[in-house]
Amino acid sequence: MTLLRTLPFVGLGLVLIVLAHADEDNFGEDEFGGFFDDEEFVSIATGSKKLISKAPAVATLIRADEIKAMGYRTLSEALESVPGLHVSHSSQLYSPKIIIRGISSTFNPQTLVLVDGVPITSIVRGDRHAVWGDFPVNSIQRIEVIRGPGSALYGADAFSGIINIITKTADDIDNNQVGVSIGSYNTREAWYLSKYIDGDFKLSLTGEFITTDGFDALIDTDIQSSIDALELAPPASYAPGNASLGYKGIDLRFDVSYLDFDLKVGFQDRDNVGHGQGSAGALDPVGRFNSEKFLANLTYNLTKTNNWVSDINLSYYRSNQKVEKDLLLFPPGAFFGAFPEGLIGNPEWFERTSVFKSESAYTGFNKNKIALGFGYKVEDLYKVKEQKNFDAFLNPLGELVDVTDSNEVFIPESDRSSFFIYVQDEIQIAPDWELTAGIRYDDYSDFGSTTNPRLALVWSTSLKLNTKFLYGRAFRAPAFAETLVVNNPIALGNPNLSPETIDTFEVAFDYAQSNALKYHLNIYQFKVEDFINFVPDDGAPTATAQNIGQLKGHGFESEINYRANDDFRFSLNLSKQTTTDELVKHDLGGAPDYQVYLSSMWNFYPDSSLNLYSNYVGKRARSSLDNRDDLDSYINTGITYHLKNLGPFNLSFSIKNLFDSDIREPSEGPNNTSPQVAFPNDLPQYGRSYYLSIYGEI
Repeated sequence: MTLLRTLPFVGLGLVLIVLAHADEDNFGEDEFGGFFDDEEFVSIATGSKKLISKAPAVATLIRADEIKAMGYRTLSEALESVPGLHVSHSSQLYSPKIIIRGISSTFNPQTLVLVDGVPITSIVRGDRHAVWGDFPVNSIQRIEVIRGPGSALYGADAFSGIINIITKTADDIDNNQVGVSIGSYNTREAWYLSKYIDGDFKLSLTGEFITTDGFDALIDTDIQSSIDALELAPPASYAPGNASLGYKGIDLRFDVSYLDFDLKVGFQDRDNVGHGQGSAGALDPVGRFNSEKFLANLTYNLTKTNNWVSDINLSYYRSNQKVEKDLLLFPPGAFFGAFPEGLIGNPEWFERTSVFKSESAYTGFNKNKIALGFGYKVEDLYKVKEQKNFDAFLNPLGELVDVTDSNEVFIPESDRSSFFIYVQDEIQIAPDWELTAGIRYDDYSDFGSTTNPRLALVWSTSLKLNTKFLYGRAFRAPAFAETLVVNNPIALGNPNLSPETIDTFEVAFDYAQSNALKYHLNIYQFKVEDFINFVPDDGAPTATAQNIGQLKGHGFESEINYRANDDFRFSLNLSKQTTTDELVKHDLGGAPDYQVYLSSMWNFYPDSSLNLYSNYVGKRARSSLDNRDDLDSYINTGITYHLKNLGPFNLSFSIKNLFDSDIREPSEGPNNTSPQVAFPNDLPQYGRSYYLSIYGEI
């Protein structure tokens, strides 16, 4: 049946091949000279620059000028424009889940996010930390996205896809800039971009600051509401009430380069972060978090000749989750009055990841470009703190007890190390055929070794058409929360877990009718083995993490990009995915079946532009244990007006959710660790909102 569903799209690809050859005679040498002038390059697919249409992967590039033109304020908003990718603000604290090709889970560890090539993964849960507050965009030069596996080059967690956030350097900043913004939900922002260049010495500094109350997410009922409905004690729930989504944020980035050295340093601070919808399914308007993230990335260009390039890279990433105000897992009066102050749990942790990496590329052979890399990584959960007023069986302790450095703490301090080596060869096997073959070996101190290959054959079918045949395998390393948790009344870790694996087969077509009109289509199929689920324990109320799941998925992604002239551009993409939990023969749930994204940019006057996007997110199926109806589709439309050259400044005005659609993302359904639905009416998102920005050069 899967093959039958994909036949129409394979047929469309064959039609593109025929059309490309039929029209090739009319595509003369003069046109060829400028045909690739507007083509974009990415480096995420092979580690070196490649035209997107010829890269051995399905890749998307989002540039800084596009981010500004469309009025995107966060990384999440920009990523929604990528075919087959959906950002669901439905994880803990409403933090973003970046879902690629329908692979969705509670903490979404299956998507790898990099900043300047360095992973920002939390070793505790495998995500980017719940206390994120999203990633602002003024320091971003470009975002490169791969849909599909990438472990053959990037190692762990490059599973369903990879996102590389490339920040601005001195070369990317024309002049020093400042900007301020005000908007709905008492949102205020300020930013600056600055640079200094003196010969080979280059320095850039960027800063972004935000304070916001967060949007009004009215939640009408929570898990405490269902307990209150028993009428065995006075009602305790804070519902109906708003999720707690306010925060203050600081982002500072520094880049300095001199000759063969480049040092990038980033610091993020999130302060007074609200508890979102609550960690345990009950609203908490009181609790507050803090989180700090520090990233240092030093690269030294060891060798650079006509045929040989060699780099050494050292990176250090430190992050934490801290509690500023006691977190109410359940409100005061919960459990029929057993907790008059509320069920309080304050988990904190501090982690760091250090990586040494050496990479080389050799092009001295006639038809080969060989890349070789190796490295060593240490991941260290070096401090864990916890205060709580309950024990492992949810019995009240009568007061808040500090269980730090005891066997009652929620997760023990631990570390792991890994060694990796990879090799990749780009082979010109014929004038119009290029084969990319690669393999990477990772050896971890806790779960053992894994080997992940890739093969990509790119056929320059004609001047207008490139056809790609792709295969890749990837793995996800078990997070510490899945292997080490021991003092939890519901979910327990398993130190014997194996990594999740995925095998993906794909065919893709990139067809350029002209510089003005380009098409893309890709069809994929994947299989996930050893998917980690929590399985109920016999004779106990707990569930333990096990490699028991198997997923199968298939779908397609298509794009049309049209540039009428320098003043008008239009793009449209459509994607469809089906992901099945093979254990129960049911949709995995949590991800949209169809997505459609339309955007246009119109410079209708020399100093004025009007840009629009409209995002259709299809219905979201429920998991096999969830009896609720599928979550309805929605359309989110945004519009941004730019007015430039108002003296030294420029102005932009944006409206988000223009038609005030009722946007909701799926709440967690029942599972093996929790039979109840905490938020049966799902998680409401932002309504119509307004933002005004003024920025200029100084």
